[in-house]
Order: sequence, then structure tokens, then C-alpha cells
Amino acid sequence: DAACRDDDAAVNRSKLLRSAAEIPEDTALTCADVAFLGQSRKDSFVFLIAELCPWTMCEYNWLSNACRVSCACQEPPQSLDLASLATAPVPGFGAVCVKIEELKMAVDPSSGFRAQMFRCEDRQCR
Repeated sequence: DAACRDDDAAVNRSKLLRSAAEIPEDTALTCADVAFLGQSRKDSFVFLIAELCPWTMCEYNWLSNACRVSCACQEPPQSLDLASLATAPVPGFGAVCVKIEELKMAVDPSSGFRAQMFRCEDRQCR
């Protein structure tokens, strides 16, 4: 789907993402620069990253909130086997690919949140 693509130009224009990533105005900002922010379980900019960087997010960490609600999760890239993962259960959460309103955040007492299950670190990333 042509509508489901990364938009580095929009990321570069986003004051919110620039501030969150702590990247100065005179430096280009891309999806690769903000992918780590898409793992958040409490910050609302996750949904903006899901909208602007769906492919990068799913390649970075397919269990991240930004990937799970992005169009790339519903329409997986060829480089990832998300098609088989889309209905795979996530411990304590159900399906991997969900609608925004179905996503449980860390502040939700029923979420059963455990950071090590959803954060990507070191060599696990990419």
C-alpha cells in the first residue's frame, strides 16, 4: 500500500519528536533517529511514530507499541515475517497487531507490563 510508508520529511519537521530525541534544529531527523522512542509504554508520541515510521519501527522492534499499531504490522514488509506474527500471542497482551484503542499502556493496571518483554536493546535491535 502506497499510503503505508515511512515519512522522514514529516519526522524532520516534527518539533515534538525532535524535542523527545534531543536532536538540534540544524541536524536532520529521520525515522532511524526516533525508532527507540516507539518502544515507550507511556508516551503519546508513540502513535505519531507509528504513523510516520511504520516500516522502520517494525524492523527495529516488532513488539514495540509503535509497530503493533502501525500499518506495517497489518501489512508486513517483505523483510519481516510479521504475517505469521500478526496473530501470534504476546505474553499477557493477546495479538501482536492491534488497533490503537486495544493497546494496553504501562499505566493500565491490567496490562501486566514487564519492560524486558517489549524493549529492544543492544544486538537485539535491527
